[in-house]
This record gives sequence, C-alpha cells and structure tokens, in this order.
Amino acid sequence: MSGVQLSLQNYFPKFAVMNFRWEVIPFEISESSNLSAEGEEQLIDLRNEPFLQALFPQNSLDEFWRSAYKSYSMISVKAIKTILSFASSRLCEYGFSADRN
Repeated sequence: MSGVQLSLQNYFPKFAVMNFRWEVIPFEISESSNLSAEGEEQLIDLRNEPFLQALFPQNSLDEFWRSAYKSYSMISVKAIKTILSFASSRLCEYGFSADRN
C-alpha cells in the first residue's frame, strides 16, 4: 500500500473510503460518485487502456496520473489535486514533527 493510501486511511478513514477511491485505485473501484458524466466516460476509457493498466503498479500515484494526463486530462487533474492535498498535509506534519526535535 502506498504512503498516500496509508495516509488517507489513517487520517480520514470514512472520507477516503467513501469519496476518493477511484483516484487511489482506478482499475479496481467501480464507484466514482464525485465525477461528472464526462469524467465518468474518461474513467471508463482509462480502465480499458492496457498501457496504463501495466503502468499503474510500476509507478507512484502522482507519476501514474501525470502519465494519463495527455489522454485523460479531466480526471487526471482531479486525481492529482486530491492526492496533492494529502501529500501536502503529510509534509506539513513532517515539518512540524522535525521542528519539535
């Protein structure tokens, strides 16, 4: 499980499970309640893209979504914004923790 996935589960267990599952596991989760019709269409197309399916387990979430951006810009931007918000929180926490020592 990636660091972002662990952070999501640790800090926001219900929030993470209910709202942003497709951003973290795009090929396994069928629910995507926070997408428009066009976003749903892009997600369906992405899930049927063999190259991206092969790329997903080999890269971090941000690298994967950056790779998908050219063809799937709407959902890639939404996923990256979601992922970055949790990564930023983690960095702030790390900075405050290091400052205390």
